[in-house]
Order: sequence, then C-alpha cells, then structure tokens
Amino acid sequence: MLFKYLPPDRVDVLQNLSIRYTPMKSLNDPYESLPLVDTSELKHNSNLNKELQKLDKLWEEQPENEKTLNNRELLDKKKALLSRLYSNESATLQIKDKLMSLFGDHFGILSLSRSNSNLLMWSHYTNSMKGFVIGFDRDNEMFKRPTPNGQPTEPRVVTYSDVRKSYKALSNKDHYSILTSKPLDWAYEQEERVCMSFMPPQFKTEYKDDFGSDIYLIPFPNNAILSIYIGCNASRKTKEAIYESIQKNHIKCKVYETSPSMTHYQLQFKEILLPLAS
Repeated sequence: MLFKYLPPDRVDVLQNLSIRYTPMKSLNDPYESLPLVDTSELKHNSNLNKELQKLDKLWEEQPENEKTLNNRELLDKKKALLSRLYSNESATLQIKDKLMSLFGDHFGILSLSRSNSNLLMWSHYTNSMKGFVIGFDRDNEMFKRPTPNGQPTEPRVVTYSDVRKSYKALSNKDHYSILTSKPLDWAYEQEERVCMSFMPPQFKTEYKDDFGSDIYLIPFPNNAILSIYIGCNASRKTKEAIYESIQKNHIKCKVYETSPSMTHYQLQFKEILLPLAS
C-alpha cells in the first residue's frame, strides 16, 4: 500500500473520490522549483532540430484521447519557447525559469508515503492528528494512467541526498528524474510519487492555490482505497464525515482508530466497525 496523509478539511477526497495532483511550484520544498539544470547543451543550435523532433515524436506516440486541441497548443507553445531560447546563448537563467514554468504548470504530482505511522507526517500533514490517512492499493488502475508515449505510469521512488543532481535538459532520457530527487532532510517521508502530464482540463476547478496554480482534482475508483486511519485528535464531525463517505461511495476498506502507545513513541491502530447508517 501507499499512504496519503490529509487534514480534516480534505475529507472531500473521500466524499468526491477525487484527489489533487500538485504542480511543482506549489510543493512545500523550495528546491522543487529550483532544479540544477545543465544547459550547456543548449548552446549548440544544432541540437534545436533534434529537440523539436523529439517533441513531435512525443505527440505522435500519445494515446488518441490525449491528442486534444488544448494539449496540442501546449506542445506548440513549448516548441516556440525552445526556438526562441536557442537563439540566445546567454539566456541560461531564462531557460531554467521558463522550462520549469512549463513543467510545473502542466505536470501534476501525487505525493504518497510507504509509511502510515510516521509521527512527523501525522503532525505536519493531518493538522496535529486531527485528520486521517488513506491507504491506497499501489497496483490500482489509478496509478497506471498512460503516459504521453503510451506506457502506464507507476509510483516512482523518491531518492534523497545532500548533493543535488544535475539534470541535462536535452540528453536526459528520464524526464521524471527531476521530479524524484529531494534533500536528505525529507527522507523520513519515504515518498513515492505518481506524475501526470497534461492534466485533463475537464478536472480543472475554478480555484487556485496560494501560489497561483490551478487546482485539478483527478477522480479515482472506490476500489483504490484499502484502508483508512483516523487521527486520535479527529473531531466527531470529521469521523462522521468519513463514515458517511465510506457508506455513500460503497468503499470496501478497513477502518482504524489511531492512538498513541503508552510505552513507546509510536502509534497504535485498532480496527473498528462502522456505525449503522441512519
């Protein structure tokens, strides 16, 4: 299983069976939007045609349902941007900023953890244990959406280091590696990420976050949820909202109440039966 820690006001994830994939610039680590990009290759105009051809090939390999007018416009904007930047060898910083802006705006990230019992994460991400944790089936179809080249996505393990990875803008074949490298300080999260390119426009909400990014809520099937863990400080209102969502959406999962151990610095989980619907 992979786990998502959520505060009490995000009970809508269970109510609506939809969850946010977050752009890079809206993530809580400032290094997410400051990648160490090696732009030395961009100084050679001979590489421009190769890169444009790669983008054209990427488009041709997309599933037909992804070849929308909106996605084509995004691709054409990226091609035009690269053409402009290639003509200016002194635009290294501009290249980084613009590429990250494109990457961040149209790629969404779902951050998950391999642990359901990390005290720091319960404190930070569930509003001091007032929220809950969802245990997702890592083999569920929600994690296997096709990428632009038609391959299924899968959760990607985040690696942690004190040394920043250098990402070559052109020759690096794994473009998602830039999304799965984080400082060592974050290692306690045991994070795995699911990345989505060209987030479907029909799931864009009318809201923006504090960083000015659009909010996309991507639906998932009810069988993706295997377990739910309710924080020890959750209010009665939060608990009732969770119970009602499980029953309304026919979610077949185990539900646990959380309590602190009296002998160790760790959490205990006790499975409970849901109260009968009124």
